[in-house]
Amino acid sequence: MCGVFGTEDDEGKMLSVKEGDSVTLNPDLNETQGFNLIQWRFGGDGSTIARTDGNEISYANDERFRDRLQLNDQTGSLTITNMKNTDSGLYRVTISGSKPMINKRYIVTVSGSGVSPGAVAGIFVVFLLVMVIVVFYYRRKTSELKKRRDEKTVIVKKGDDVTLYTDVDMEDISQILWTCEGLDARIAEIRDGTRETFDAADGRFRDRLMLDETGSLTIRNIERGHAGVYILQFERNYGRRWPFYKRFSVIVNDRIISVMEGDDLTLNSDTELNKDKQVKWLFGGISSIKAHIAEINGETGEVFTYEGKADGRFRNRLKLDPLTGSLTIRNTGPEHFGFYECQINKKGGGSSHMIFMVSVSERTISVEEGKNVSLEIDSEIQTDDQILWMFGAEETLIAQIKGENRETHDVADERFRDRLKLEETGPSLTISNITTEHTGAYKAQIISHGTTSYKKFKVAMLAEYVPVRKGDDVTLHTDSKIQRSDQIRWMFGDKNLLAEIKEGFGEMATYDDVLEGRFRGRLKLDEQTGSLTITNFRTDHTGLYKMKISRSAGKSKNKSFDVFARVAMVSEDEEMNGNGVSESVTVVKSLLNEDNLDLVNEQN
Repeated sequence: MCGVFGTEDDEGKMLSVKEGDSVTLNPDLNETQGFNLIQWRFGGDGSTIARTDGNEISYANDERFRDRLQLNDQTGSLTITNMKNTDSGLYRVTISGSKPMINKRYIVTVSGSGVSPGAVAGIFVVFLLVMVIVVFYYRRKTSELKKRRDEKTVIVKKGDDVTLYTDVDMEDISQILWTCEGLDARIAEIRDGTRETFDAADGRFRDRLMLDETGSLTIRNIERGHAGVYILQFERNYGRRWPFYKRFSVIVNDRIISVMEGDDLTLNSDTELNKDKQVKWLFGGISSIKAHIAEINGETGEVFTYEGKADGRFRNRLKLDPLTGSLTIRNTGPEHFGFYECQINKKGGGSSHMIFMVSVSERTISVEEGKNVSLEIDSEIQTDDQILWMFGAEETLIAQIKGENRETHDVADERFRDRLKLEETGPSLTISNITTEHTGAYKAQIISHGTTSYKKFKVAMLAEYVPVRKGDDVTLHTDSKIQRSDQIRWMFGDKNLLAEIKEGFGEMATYDDVLEGRFRGRLKLDEQTGSLTITNFRTDHTGLYKMKISRSAGKSKNKSFDVFARVAMVSEDEEMNGNGVSESVTVVKSLLNEDNLDLVNEQN
């Protein structure tokens, strides 16, 4: 390594290197002994560029450092070859193990071959000042953004129980603390293995709180006074005090209404109109009521619907009852989820209001591969009625009924050949011998006596149940051989992308830092099949894994896996005799509930 100059101060070690040379960032050899994880990060955003757990070395898919990083898993040193100007910046290494966590910083400046050491020092001073300003600004701005992003909204009906789940592995946690925003005191805590709950000064939580062994907090028989922001703080067995937290915004409502997508919904005003009353309806999101969408004047009988408000989501869907002012929303969709406020104003003063929380659910039917599924419409059809059955995001026509005429149609790729059947006397549609190609969105358009209504269905495959013993490896198979044009995405739950193979070049990537590093160093992708392997399985890896293969011509394949840890039990005799472990596995195969409504995506 040529042309490297170095100094060290309280902010970290400073290195200057010429463009084209190599540099090695070397932590103390003694401090890396007995480590569990060495992780190198770069830049103000702290992006991980290299890491090792002592068994395997991995590098990030960062074009800036492609084929130029070398991590020594014995010493923890990181070598960067063929240095470029863009490599200038802050490098940080974290070493965790049996000793307390160690953090070190290296500030590297890359200069051209003709720059003098004095010029390098000047550039370096300017760089330090810029870095201080950037880091200060970044932390200030992101703290508020992170607080909002990490806040989970929980809506619960008055009188029900609600549980705020920690979703952490208690093996790594030494202490848990629950507080409620606006209260100065704690409300629940786990310390030294002891669980305790505490009432607030005003007695609002008396005999209502329960803390389980996972640290999850249950509020029983919830009232409006329990609405607010609940803060979970937990301390890991290593690191700073209270470095991790979650926020839960709890909303209590006594008028929660659930409706199936495509159905009509009526919100009752619970009043009778007269000349002294005016009824107004407003709509908004979770945080506030915003859009004025309808009103009726009892004195004049004038009805107004403002269907262009709220982004036009109510266009041609609203109807007001002239006698009561009750609001009907026709053909509901996911965009109609939210809060509706009914204001009843009286002449001469006085008013009342009600708030409704509306949730819109898809009509999901889960089915085993190879079975038949029937999409049923609970209404009788008349001679002149017309029924159109459509499939997918493009709403391709696959069947229709008009009078006595009944027809089924295949799509361009012939996936429905000899599989569709219309009920002889009714409007229901049956798909036989179903496969993943037939999962997705189905829509029935019903035209009767000049009015049009809709029924929507989502057909999903039952998840494949995969039991695995804690500490073992598990592979989730795609049952496919990937092509060059395929794109594969693996999700954990609904929102956490774990791994993907990108379309075109077949570039593979794993994202094991999600969920606070729960999968760190444990994910592997098979480059031939796209199958995903989770190594050294833990209990907090239990859950729903979803795979989607997107192919050319709009085809896609979806598959899901319900992976759970098997419980190993050792009898006293076996333990004394040193015999093997006996396993007790209970598998209950049931339909996926509403938490997994988007198990199968629509065909594109």
